Amino acid sequence: MTTDDLLKICLYGGSFDPFHKGHLWIVNHLIHQFHSHLIIIPTFTAPTYTSKPSTLAPPLKTHQLDFDTRLKLIGLSLQDLPCKSYVINDVEKTLRHTHTYHVVTHLGHNQPWWVMGQDQLMHFDQWHEAHKLITSVRLCVFPRPPLCVSYHHTYDAHAFLQELTEHAHQLIIRLNHLYHQSWNLILTHSCESYDLYDLKTLTPQEKPSPHALSQIILMKNAPPTVSSTNIRARLFGSTQTADHTMVQSEHAYKDLAPLVKAYFQNQTNHHNTDA
Repeated sequence: MTTDDLLKICLYGGSFDPFHKGHLWIVNHLIHQFHSHLIIIPTFTAPTYTSKPSTLAPPLKTHQLDFDTRLKLIGLSLQDLPCKSYVINDVEKTLRHTHTYHVVTHLGHNQPWWVMGQDQLMHFDQWHEAHKLITSVRLCVFPRPPLCVSYHHTYDAHAFLQELTEHAHQLIIRLNHLYHQSWNLILTHSCESYDLYDLKTLTPQEKPSPHALSQIILMKNAPPTVSSTNIRARLFGSTQTADHTMVQSEHAYKDLAPLVKAYFQNQTNHHNTDA
């Protein structure tokens, strides 16, 4: 039995531009509720699509903050967590790859969990080597309610779980079509967990073998609806006064961890001093 069999290894990749309270909520949930050892992997460069993006795919991003700054802000955000429960990995800076499949292969863990949001699941089939990636990892998918949904008042966990389930099945249909596979998701012991099997290896009389190709778990709880795009607009879209000082309200920092807020406030003060 390997170390990966004993530990629930989770890989959490993202731009984290900047790291905010929504990201922090997911980290806490993975450590304390999913009981995982977490490897956080900031992207070095903005991602690219293997195929022409569909209307489902979000527009490609460019990073506002450089890699080292994003790395620093993640560390500041997680300072109160037990240091043994997570690692911030700069592997993408070393590899200079944007593709998740290369990163996962390089890290070499035995089918770790790849953490993603609902929006990423919807266009996972457009990722580089998606058919290889989905059998190299297991997917842990969090709902992503629209920003207009209040987490405390109008979030319907059951409805979003049904929506996630539909997205997962549609993804497998698209992968089967793109890569000529015969895969199917089979419900396991809970309504949130599915195993991925190759139907070519099964007959109607047979039960699924204990060795599934992969697994998809759909998380019922959703993180706070926070948008990095909106945060960047508030932080870097500030107006300048006639004396060239930057104007930012407390609202600009509301979705950031306290130490990250202090970092940006200090940067603004330095800018105003230099001006």
